[in-house]
Amino acid sequence: MPPMPIAPPVPPETPPTGNGVALRRRTDAARLVPVLLLGVALLTVLLVAGLIPAGRWQGDEYLQRWVVREWGWGFLRQRLLGTSPRPVPELLGFGYIGLTYRLRSPLIEAVLGFSWAAAALCVGFAVWRWRLWRGGVLVLSAFALTMQLRRPSEMFFWPLGAFPYLIGGGALAAASLLRRMALPAPRGARAGVAAELSLLLLAECCNEVAAAVVLFYAALVLLLVRPAGPWRRGQLLFNAAVALLVLVGVLRGRIVPQDLALHHGGGLFWSGLAAAGDAAGIFRRLLLLAPLPNVLPAPAAPLADSRTFEIAMLLGFGLACVRDPGEGAPERRLALCWAASLLGGCALSVLMSIEQFGGYCCERHASFQTLLVLLAVMVLAGCWPMRAPRRRLLPLALLLGAGLWAMMPALRADYASMPRVLANRAANWRALTAPGERAVFRQSPPGRLGDVDPLPPGTFTLMPGPNADLPWPAVSALHGFQKRVLTVVPDP
Repeated sequence: MPPMPIAPPVPPETPPTGNGVALRRRTDAARLVPVLLLGVALLTVLLVAGLIPAGRWQGDEYLQRWVVREWGWGFLRQRLLGTSPRPVPELLGFGYIGLTYRLRSPLIEAVLGFSWAAAALCVGFAVWRWRLWRGGVLVLSAFALTMQLRRPSEMFFWPLGAFPYLIGGGALAAASLLRRMALPAPRGARAGVAAELSLLLLAECCNEVAAAVVLFYAALVLLLVRPAGPWRRGQLLFNAAVALLVLVGVLRGRIVPQDLALHHGGGLFWSGLAAAGDAAGIFRRLLLLAPLPNVLPAPAAPLADSRTFEIAMLLGFGLACVRDPGEGAPERRLALCWAASLLGGCALSVLMSIEQFGGYCCERHASFQTLLVLLAVMVLAGCWPMRAPRRRLLPLALLLGAGLWAMMPALRADYASMPRVLANRAANWRALTAPGERAVFRQSPPGRLGDVDPLPPGTFTLMPGPNADLPWPAVSALHGFQKRVLTVVPDP
């Protein structure tokens, strides 16, 4: 046998020197930037999530407790077929109020934990199924920005507010991730269509704003893109039909055109123009992440009140969302349609709020609308690639860190008051459910991030008749817990 050839010896690797060492250090530092962004965004969300036990009921829970006891299943039928045809929050809310009777507990932590977990599950499914790890970090950053720039009380800490807005926001965020990616064909494309159908169905069944987003998107794609294949067309037509039912039902049940004249004065036409003008100004503020009227200051104030910080946040988030050259290019026309639909739903939400309440309202709407703007920026920026993907995440990481530092006083104050909130809630529940026609309700310290108690101080006596001179949360609490006299004691 011929002798085996001997491989030449491998020279030892010479350690880099000079420019090589500097390049390696810069590369190692660049690898830490995504970890830094993930850490800051996750820390923000976890610190806010730690306040879930301090969530509170608002007047709606007391009202539904009263009406569910009086009407039973008829109340659910009236909501779904009348004033609020939103299947997901109405079914969950009806079941929740029923459980408070059966288990004799407000169940605030369990219900809020369920809503948070449902939103996280929607995003986590899209991230895990298509390995969208970087997109998951961007969505987490969008939620963290929303918590810093808008007071998270109603969307994240109000049980009946979290059902429509937090779960719906999670579904729209997951759908936005799908619009940033290129679906592999053919099996991957069908799986993407099925996932998009499910996520859009969940979102549009949560609230009317998400239904408007889905309806706008389906109309734009069917009219402008004209997708090929029965799968895609069937999915869009189905989602559009459901969205139309939800949106028309809510508009018919809650929006009264004559209210425009009542709120703004003058005829219906001029009142509508005035409302549209007000909505345009607020929508411009939303696009710039600026403070909004008629809502409490942002948790990250005073930084959030600075025009420089707002513009830096918007640019930093957009820069971080630009697509990596190695990522698959999304279907650009679909992505543009989706971003335009998110912004269109946001604008419609502002107009509906002004029409229904006579002015811009409320904190849950501000949080949800800001999330829609951030998701639209994420999808739009994903249409164009850019080099140096890791280093461009650094501005957003630093800005999120600055926002977290600015909201630390509010976090410390809410964490410090949490034991008193929990003690007062337990005492109030015992007083309200105890036999007798009188009860004493102790107010808890108002939350800087969380909610405030809906019952004002004073003594409220339920009399025969409409009791129009009493605050409606007090009337709802009296009826809901079958009391005749309720004394609300202010927090010392």
